[in-house]
Amino acid sequence: MASRRGCDLDPIDATDPEALRFIQSFYWADQLDRMQLLLAAAKALPGPAPIEKIHGGDFVEREVAELPEGVATVLYHSTMWWYVPRDEQKWISATMEAAGARATAERPLAWLRSEPPSLDHVEIRLRLWPGGEDRLLGRAQHHGRWVEWLA
Repeated sequence: MASRRGCDLDPIDATDPEALRFIQSFYWADQLDRMQLLLAAAKALPGPAPIEKIHGGDFVEREVAELPEGVATVLYHSTMWWYVPRDEQKWISATMEAAGARATAERPLAWLRSEPPSLDHVEIRLRLWPGGEDRLLGRAQHHGRWVEWLA
């Protein structure tokens, strides 16, 4: 069975008008294009996302403890890695490595991430198991104004 869920230490429900105004407060007043994109995305949401208030390491450890047959388990994150403490980064990486070692063609695992190697851009990377190949798929401006696909 396919599903989606996420985690955050302080989740925000973008379908709640008050919470959406809080998110908008982080945008500069001259970023009208980003504001329009945010509002369109919030309007398109079918309902609150299933986001649990939990540390990323605990969440990842639990979610990849068993890889279900017939579907790919995908860990996705975007522009959050540099906010995660180094010890937790190591924990998540080790957890994914261990889960990757158990992955099979019938129980694949993917680690898709859009993270900045610098302040200039983000890298869109995909690591797939079995095998563990890590590929640079593209680069993008931090807020998605441009994307350069490499794969």
